[in-house]
Amino acid sequence: MTQPPTHIRINTQREHTLRLEGVGKTAVETGRTRLVFTGGLFVLAFLLVAVQLVSVSFRAEGPQFARRTISSDVIGQTVRADITDRNGVLLATNLPTVNLYADSRIIQNPKDVARQLAKILPDLDVKKTEEHLSSGSAFTYIHRNLTPAQQYDVNQLGYPGLSFEDADIRLYPQGRLFAHILGKTDIDNRGISGLEKQFDAELKNGKPLRLSVDVRAQSAATEAARNAMETYKATAASAVVQNVHTGEIVAMVSLPDFDPNHTETMTPENMFNHASLGVYELGSVFKIFNTAIALESGKVQVYDRFDTTEPLRIARRTIRDTHPVKYKMSVPEILARSSNIGSVQIALDVGGPTQREYLERFGLMRRASIEIPEVGRPTIPAGPWQPITIATVSYGHGIAVSPVQAVTATSAVVNGGILHEATLVAKPEGSVPEGKRVISEKTSHIMRQLMRMVVTDGTGGKADVAGYRVGGKTGTANKVVDGKYSRKKVLTSFLGMFPADDPQYAILVTLDEPRGIPATANFINAGWNAAPMAGNIVKAIGPMLGVEPGIDPFFDAEDAGPYVMASVKH
Repeated sequence: MTQPPTHIRINTQREHTLRLEGVGKTAVETGRTRLVFTGGLFVLAFLLVAVQLVSVSFRAEGPQFARRTISSDVIGQTVRADITDRNGVLLATNLPTVNLYADSRIIQNPKDVARQLAKILPDLDVKKTEEHLSSGSAFTYIHRNLTPAQQYDVNQLGYPGLSFEDADIRLYPQGRLFAHILGKTDIDNRGISGLEKQFDAELKNGKPLRLSVDVRAQSAATEAARNAMETYKATAASAVVQNVHTGEIVAMVSLPDFDPNHTETMTPENMFNHASLGVYELGSVFKIFNTAIALESGKVQVYDRFDTTEPLRIARRTIRDTHPVKYKMSVPEILARSSNIGSVQIALDVGGPTQREYLERFGLMRRASIEIPEVGRPTIPAGPWQPITIATVSYGHGIAVSPVQAVTATSAVVNGGILHEATLVAKPEGSVPEGKRVISEKTSHIMRQLMRMVVTDGTGGKADVAGYRVGGKTGTANKVVDGKYSRKKVLTSFLGMFPADDPQYAILVTLDEPRGIPATANFINAGWNAAPMAGNIVKAIGPMLGVEPGIDPFFDAEDAGPYVMASVKH
């Protein structure tokens, strides 16, 4: 009777145990189900957040992605190449930088953001920046070319909607020194002026550009021009120095100038290139060409004399000399004393067709071929050249050319008679371009002697530099004001070469509207201002360019020397 209850107890206990196991298992399954469900909710929530983030990202960063794609393409291309001077000194290069832009749709407080950015970027216009940040635009530039420190500080602000774009900036290490030669690139690094524009494709494709200019010569010429401009209170100045055997420009200065690194200096007045774009009536420096044409044509001999004792009347115009003499002057004296009367008689003997033909040979009737866009077209008298036109052109009035044209023509006059086109690109070392013969070696030899005599015995004395045998010609041209030649406003110039016995370089300097000063007895003619300016340049750059000073040799060429020396005796 005792066993059945025991069995029942055992069964009961087993049933109880089985029931407990069932409850636990159920609870576990329930918990697992709930965890899975809850986890699923979390996953779904995360997915929703992720989708939202992606959506926001595409809205906010879509322009960035587009810009990044562009930036990546740019990075994949060759960086804009460097420009150097003839000795490898860096004149223009690219540096990596970043631009700051914003998605104004997610900027919360435009006014506060603009103020905070202005603390980091001092040149930022707060009002305009606030307008950009309130515009509702998905992409708007805030500031270009941030420094690494500025980028870091902007990042630290932590404002959503502010982002950075990889970019490049064109840098000009020499500042103003080569501004008119190099020109400028725009914000997208495309050349817009000067050599940057002319060689834009080559530079963008990574082809470096080596120029003919010399940093040392350019610096010295600029300093001399700036000093002269300030001393004589001129409105503008220019200087061009050219290798007479290659046409290479080693210095080309135009003042006032600008700094291509700072756009605020880029005014129309400062950006005007007086050396290549400006065309001017250069006055008596044209007598160099008038004399060379006469001798080369054979219609005038170096020992010929002309009556300059009385003013000359042509077509209701009276032509006079500043310093008249009472005897017949020889060709060398006419040039040395800068006689207008004598120059006109020489030109009339030559005739208009021959005069024009040789001016064309010298490249004075067309634009210079120099490799920058800013090149002026000469002003040429229209129609058949009547006697009055022939007369005025002989002494540099009625025809206007650029300084680059004039110095290039002079190189041909003194280098043996070969015209080499002006260039700002360096020639291969030791190479001499073929050029084009425009006058004979004999005429060139005589002209060197005559130009030297202008400095030793004529109007160009203040251009002389001990040991460098400078030769050249002064020019003082009255400017046209309101359709008439002004007596008070002039353009002064000196056009020459050195050393006279073996010319290596031609030089032309100009001063626009110089004023008289007590040190020059208030004279405004070229002999008192342009000539010393040229001399200062020669003195500074001669040693730099390897021109060794020496004594002034006696010109003993059998074909010309005796005639030149004898003909100055009246």
